[in-house]
Amino acid sequence: MRFEGQNWMLIDTKGILWDWEKSAGEYREYGASFGVSTNSMSFLGYLEQMQTLNDLCSLKRHPRFGFDVESKISTDQLDVTIDGFIKEYESTIFAHPEDPHAILRSIILFCKKLVLIHPFSDCNGRLFCNLILNRELIRNGFSPTLLDNPNRIDGYSLNESIFELIRGMDSFQFLKKEGLFKDTIRTSKLMQTESYPIQDIWNLFEQSKNKTDGVSGRLDRYGIFVVPKEDTTVIETDSFNHSLS
Repeated sequence: MRFEGQNWMLIDTKGILWDWEKSAGEYREYGASFGVSTNSMSFLGYLEQMQTLNDLCSLKRHPRFGFDVESKISTDQLDVTIDGFIKEYESTIFAHPEDPHAILRSIILFCKKLVLIHPFSDCNGRLFCNLILNRELIRNGFSPTLLDNPNRIDGYSLNESIFELIRGMDSFQFLKKEGLFKDTIRTSKLMQTESYPIQDIWNLFEQSKNKTDGVSGRLDRYGIFVVPKEDTTVIETDSFNHSLS
């Protein structure tokens, strides 16, 4: 099944998320470049990308829409490169099972790296910044997220992206409860006016251990805007599998 050019239905999305052996992709044939608008690239994200991710891609100013991102990974290097991403990601997750901040950073960095090397000719953002991002959030005990702009995973810094995820988790729970999409405060404003929220949310989880099962159930593993257990379908899954061909 090719990822690019597809109009996915819900059943297709489920298969991609959980049945990887049935959803092999087809790599791009040539080098990849894509545009990132100024709305999707922050100054901190630009600096972080130039300093820590310049082995994966290069950035060039575009006269009309911001930046051109050019992958430095050739098609014949994709398998080895993606295998390395997966091993690094799983190693970090397993090394920090009780650190939600480290887990969120690892999930974002994993998806960000996959987008930046752009292994497919199309649908990279939809696959990595929507489907795989939410799959890994759920797999690690977090709520799904509704990002205002998934393209910001490409161009925001890791810390800014964590705020984007938390805002999206809040929006998801509001949509689930009220049937409406919540227009939350902008990430830039949130970072200026509020303390970093991860520790406060983690403290809720720690406190829940001494309360009733009902409260603990609502807080779940990390207590970050999670779906109540009675409304959740538990999916058993092994570590991340690389089944791209």
